[in-house]
Amino acid sequence: HRPIFVFKAHHAGVNDLSVGSSPMSSTPMNFCIYICSVSDDQTISICTLYISVYSSQLCLKRSCLTVLQCASDSPLNSIKLVLDQSTFHQIYVSGHDEQISLFKLVTIEDGQPQIKFVSSSPLGTDGSCLAC
Repeated sequence: HRPIFVFKAHHAGVNDLSVGSSPMSSTPMNFCIYICSVSDDQTISICTLYISVYSSQLCLKRSCLTVLQCASDSPLNSIKLVLDQSTFHQIYVSGHDEQISLFKLVTIEDGQPQIKFVSSSPLGTDGSCLAC
């Protein structure tokens, strides 16, 4: 079997993934899948897949890759996507610099998601696991 969709998110290997889905509108037949990743290249990458359901089959309407380079002063090793329909989708990342940073995923007028920095603070551990 061959994959139906492939994208290159980083120049180096991927250290962590976080995946979530969110409705695009009031109908459950249209939704987005967010695939978030971090790497030693200090980059946050988010591939957004816009999906529709037609006659019980999934249809990939479009996709876009959003990349924030130099998101940290050190290699990144953990990412966690928290979906929140009432405000904005939150992205937490940590790396070898023992900082946890909060970013928000916002959609601009053309529908392209953007990653915006919100805040950063010391993590106090090795930063290897945001889910711990």
